Amino acid sequence: MRLHVARLLVFRLPVIAPAFVLAWTLALTCTLATLAPAATWAAPTWEQVHAAYGIARERGDAASIDAALEMADAFTAAHPQDGVALTYRGSLAAMSARVAWLPWKKLSLLNEGIRQMDEGIAMASRTVPGTPQEIDARMVHGITSARIPRTFGRGGAALGDFRFIVNSPQFPRLQPQHQATALSWLAVMLKRSGNEAEGQSILQRALAIDAAIARAISQEGE
Repeated sequence: MRLHVARLLVFRLPVIAPAFVLAWTLALTCTLATLAPAATWAAPTWEQVHAAYGIARERGDAASIDAALEMADAFTAAHPQDGVALTYRGSLAAMSARVAWLPWKKLSLLNEGIRQMDEGIAMASRTVPGTPQEIDARMVHGITSARIPRTFGRGGAALGDFRFIVNSPQFPRLQPQHQATALSWLAVMLKRSGNEAEGQSILQRALAIDAAIARAISQEGE
C-alpha cells in the first residue's frame, strides 16, 4: 500500500509542482513587495515631528501622544545623533506616562522619558551648544521636568535648564512669549527650592513681558 501511495505521489508531482511553485513565487513576491518600500521610505521631517509634539502637548490624550511618539521614533531612528529630537521623544514618553492606566506602566514610561531627555540634553550640549536648538531642547526638558512629580527629584534639572535659557545670549532673541515662559518657570523653580525673593523678582520680569503667561505658569507651579 505504501508503495502505491509513493508511486501516486511520484506521478502527481509533475502535475502539482507548477501550481506549488507558482503559489510559492507569488507569496515570495508579495513578501518582497511589503519589504521593498523600506528602501524608499522617508522619515518624517523635523517640522512634522515638532507639529505632532505640539498637538500632543495641547490635547494631552493618548491618541495624540501615541501618534507623536510614532513619528518621533521614526525620526530618531533616521537621525540617531539628534539630541534635540531625543529630548522631544523623552518628553513624549513622560506625557504618555500621565495617561497610562497601569501603575507599573506609568513608572516604566516615566523612567524611559527621563532617561531619554537627559541623554538628549547631554547630546545637544555637545553637538549644538549655545544654539537656538539647544535652547529649544532645554525648554522642553525643563518644562517636562518641572511637571514631573516632585518625588522624582527633577527640580534641580528644571532649575538648571531655565537658568541656562535666561542667561543665554540667545535669550533676547527669543519671542516674547518664550521669554515669559522661561522666566515664569524659573520663578516657579526658585520658589520651590526656597529662594522666594529671587523667584518673586524673576516673576516680575515675566509679568512685564506677558502677564497672562506668567500668571498661568505661576498658578500651575504652586
